[in-house]
Amino acid sequence: MTDPDDPQDAPRRHGLDRRLLLGGAVAAAATGAFLWLRGAGVLHGRVEPTPPGGERRSLTGLEWRTLDAAQRTILPSAEGSPGAAEVNAIGYLDALLQDPAIEEESVERTLAGAARLHAFAREQGAPEYAALAGEAQDAGLSLFLEPWDQQLFLRGLIAYTLEAFLCDPVHGGNPDEIGWTWADHKPGYPRPTSPVRPVGRGPVNSLER
Repeated sequence: MTDPDDPQDAPRRHGLDRRLLLGGAVAAAATGAFLWLRGAGVLHGRVEPTPPGGERRSLTGLEWRTLDAAQRTILPSAEGSPGAAEVNAIGYLDALLQDPAIEEESVERTLAGAARLHAFAREQGAPEYAALAGEAQDAGLSLFLEPWDQQLFLRGLIAYTLEAFLCDPVHGGNPDEIGWTWADHKPGYPRPTSPVRPVGRGPVNSLER
């Protein structure tokens, strides 16, 4: 049982266990469950994450706050245990959505998911998803557990978040190897190299600023 006031329990809050989550991601990758993410940045060059407070490239302010809150729910932070916030997962996603190698369908699905989370928050009487309490944010994400076409948004967001947390820093995520350090991961050699891919898509905003 977790204590909501104990920061040590934050990674397991809302029924999430981060080590189980990461272990599940590795198992899923091993079985090819993430092959549909062939447009992900680790396969298509380096991503230069949008810095906090920097000019957004793909997301409106509302989309940024919505998806940032969702990523922090998926991978929360705690003392000695970094999460989506520490690796700037939202900045990674904002930049990744501009990569011309990302399929337009994946971009649209991500933005549509943000719109649905915002609509859910308004139904709950909140001004936006980021303003909801933790359990309510979890309930919003649970909307994407079924059917299959709805699962794709949540699967994609989890994959993008884990990518920002665990990928080789050469691809733009996992700054200062923070995810590897937490997971006590030793990378294999030779390490990959990849050029910076130029941004090639214009604005893809879907929610009002």
